Amino acid sequence: MSREAYFIIDCSLYSDDICRIISALNSIGWKYSANSQSEYLPLHDNDSFDWKKDRLSDDELFSVISEKQQAGELCGVVLYHQETGRGVALLARNTKEIMINININRKTLQGDFTDLSWY
Repeated sequence: MSREAYFIIDCSLYSDDICRIISALNSIGWKYSANSQSEYLPLHDNDSFDWKKDRLSDDELFSVISEKQQAGELCGVVLYHQETGRGVALLARNTKEIMINININRKTLQGDFTDLSWY
């Protein structure tokens, strides 16, 4: 049986810039690059969730995310915890409602329930 786990956070008091939120997460161990590649939603994808995986500099990735946010598009980037290999997909159009989809090597408790306290 498949399980889905996610939570939604409001970071609008911290910043209205999604890139600043991603940078803050990066500073506490959630990296947006694995094996020198970033996985993200490209510009003008019309919410098709056609994720791309490319070697992008920080500036290139943040440029894509900024342009998407300015255009009102859904921004998405995969973040990996540097010490555990666990990962999440961050999805947002703004910083008031950021969805964190716990979908990579999900930390679980007995009974296959997601350990939300770990995240």
